Amino acid sequence: MPDYLDECVPDWRTSLPAMLERHEPDALAFCDRFTDRWIDLVATERS
Repeated sequence: MPDYLDECVPDWRTSLPAMLERHEPDALAFCDRFTDRWIDLVATERS
């Protein structure tokens, strides 16, 4: 599962820290979307 984030959001390593630095609301939305995707992925793998 370590490559999951890279596959879903290839530029996360550069975009997320920059957004957080600028205190953009998008950064929180990004984290919410990622959490939702992660929950979906884990649920799919466990079923």
